[in-house]
Amino acid sequence: MGLFRRNGPVDPFADRAGGDGVVFHAAGVRIKSSATNLRVPGAKRATKAVSLHRGSVLVTGDHLSISYRKFVAIDGNLRVDPGAAAQVSFDATGVHVDIDITRALVGVPGKNEGAARIDVVTEIPAEVLARLGARAVAISPVQVSGIARRI
Repeated sequence: MGLFRRNGPVDPFADRAGGDGVVFHAAGVRIKSSATNLRVPGAKRATKAVSLHRGSVLVTGDHLSISYRKFVAIDGNLRVDPGAAAQVSFDATGVHVDIDITRALVGVPGKNEGAARIDVVTEIPAEVLARLGARAVAISPVQVSGIARRI
């Protein structure tokens, strides 16, 4: 065993993966998070930032969970709400979440602005895509701040 040993994939959703209602689950997938014009207290300021992670995704009919290894970035209910701060889309290349940080952190003290995007890069089968559509996901200010700190 070398000095720089990498741990294997961590899947915080493994216990729920085989449960009823699970539409899609993938572990050890590549996740790209990016931000533009990011300004959040406690996080770095950036005109443009990108970070890469390994993680997991779990989708049920009404819930979305995304983790970067052990950090659960998103864990919220899916709903139809075109005006929500976090919009989710699914396609053959994966799961894509667009977050309007300004709107998501309205009412939180400090100057909060920017936009973030999380792309879970994984192949989603056509029969699964037929069950999914564009949705919004409920995310808390704590989740948004955690995402901003890890970009």
